[in-house]
Amino acid sequence: MDLQFVNDLMFRFGLPAIFVLTMAEGDITLLLAGVLAHGQAFGEYSFLQVLATGTLGGVASDNFAYFLGRGARTGIRKWRFYCVARPRIERLVEKFGPLSIFVSKYTYGLRWGACAFYGVAKMRYLRFLLLSFASCFVWVLSLTGIGYVFHSAIYNLIGDFERARFWLAYGRA
Repeated sequence: MDLQFVNDLMFRFGLPAIFVLTMAEGDITLLLAGVLAHGQAFGEYSFLQVLATGTLGGVASDNFAYFLGRGARTGIRKWRFYCVARPRIERLVEKFGPLSIFVSKYTYGLRWGACAFYGVAKMRYLRFLLLSFASCFVWVLSLTGIGYVFHSAIYNLIGDFERARFWLAYGRA
């Protein structure tokens, strides 16, 4: 997903965009949301609003994957993505138990896969929901916090990225 596109959507549509974008591509969204929260783009309590909205978006995404795994258990077991991700998820579960849901948030390609895995494995929903809320809160807090604290470095990086892309496309800066 293009950084400028994500940034423009969040700035234009605010917190609803953060909710939806967190479901689709949380890492970039939350870093940029932290940058925008530093500038109070969403009002006086921007950071807290982003924290709440991002957490709810993450939980909604987790629940979608969980219920997909729970409802389409036999079909999902045949999906190529699930077959490839399953051994990695099983190793995480062996090593960390139910806390593997926390680790999966930071492991590329496993966020949805782990939640679908818990659905396939028929983890009790209340247990999954509590773990999902806790892990999403920590995930959103850490990424949004990084964006908030390092806002100027991230903006400079985005600017450098955009200038490099322009230079590659048009041959001049």
